[in-house]
Amino acid sequence: MSIVQKATIKPINNQEPIIKFTQQVYDDIMRTLGLRRPECGGVLGSSDGSNVIDFFYFDKTANVSDLTYTPNIEIINNILYQWNIQGIRMVGIVHSHPTGYDSPSEPDRIYTKRILDVLEENYFLLPIVHKTLIGKHEIKGFYAYRSEIAFDIHADINVPTIRSCSVNILKDKNDNE
Repeated sequence: MSIVQKATIKPINNQEPIIKFTQQVYDDIMRTLGLRRPECGGVLGSSDGSNVIDFFYFDKTANVSDLTYTPNIEIINNILYQWNIQGIRMVGIVHSHPTGYDSPSEPDRIYTKRILDVLEENYFLLPIVHKTLIGKHEIKGFYAYRSEIAFDIHADINVPTIRSCSVNILKDKNDNE
């Protein structure tokens, strides 16, 4: 089991939020999701309610295919239970996509809606790890607010509006700039 370190979102003067990862979490994500086939993932946690993600759990037992990442709910729920005892809250799910697919898919939006339905949080992070056309892995930031759920005619369901945002890597967990 690999538990790592933190990101949440922080609007700045009504501008887009910023996802902030500690260096440790970023490195752990890149060492796991960045080195495996697309459609792997894990959960993101925040230990102090700040706008920094300082925990990551790589879901190595997930059900994955060439096109889908389905978390191992039993294992993830156990991790979330342990996190809850420690005061860590889940703030998002990060997963990887194939080259050329650098934003959340329709199934990602539907899954995010299901999560927002049960979480007490008003937002949910869903950053995507993908390989660029020049072969380098990067993380693109995305988030959804509970208040921005609308009917999607293509999915025939209410789904959240997914918005992009910046991603920052903090050299020090206390560096919250």
